[in-house]
Amino acid sequence: NGRYEFLMDVLWNNDDPERRSSSSSPFSSKIQDLVFVSSGAGLAGVLPAVEAVAFSDEKEDGGGSNRNRNNQRGRHRSGPRNIHVIHQVRNYEHLPYKDRIERLLRTGAVKFTLIETAPPSSRRSFSDDGDDCRATKTNQTAPSTTNTVSSYPLLSDALAKGTNLKKQLIQQENGAGETKKVYVQHIFQRAQFPLATTAVVVCGHLRIMNDMQHMLLTRWKQEPGGDADEWMQERLFLNI
Repeated sequence: NGRYEFLMDVLWNNDDPERRSSSSSPFSSKIQDLVFVSSGAGLAGVLPAVEAVAFSDEKEDGGGSNRNRNNQRGRHRSGPRNIHVIHQVRNYEHLPYKDRIERLLRTGAVKFTLIETAPPSSRRSFSDDGDDCRATKTNQTAPSTTNTVSSYPLLSDALAKGTNLKKQLIQQENGAGETKKVYVQHIFQRAQFPLATTAVVVCGHLRIMNDMQHMLLTRWKQEPGGDADEWMQERLFLNI
């Protein structure tokens, strides 16, 4: 971004109150939420960064004891309280790194929301409440057992959550007399993270980056005493 070369630098400066007070950063509030917004191949950049933040306590302790890993659940001890990933993919079958993501989600260190822009109707449908995933047989072609949603229960939850959020946003837009597609940036906008204590990483195509910057600038205009330009330089990272 405009001030840091690496994401970990802003987190390191933000971890310690003394470093925060001596830093040139206008933001003295500790980062509570670190949000990764990505699409398609952008996951290749996001996933290593998420792992670096989520497991940095183990790296600092030379691997850490089993007791430490269990107590901290893989989470950076003094880093962001919440790590979020909001990822967009054409459909679940195109999602890479499924085993890796499932292992990461088992640690409880990351909150993952998965959005499909073109879910295949021949595979599965979700219940209206988004808490349950049910197979719907619409043709005679069985999906590969190694690639189905049910093979990865935590990814299944992430996909059900994303599908439910997307459905809610579409219903709201239709109720307002507007019809538009819902993408990952709209899911982020709906979450309403408190920007003063949030850092955002965006990895995706140009439209998502442009939309995210516009949304964030609009949000900052609504914040009392907020400095949008300073925040964008300090807390927004693009295509890491």
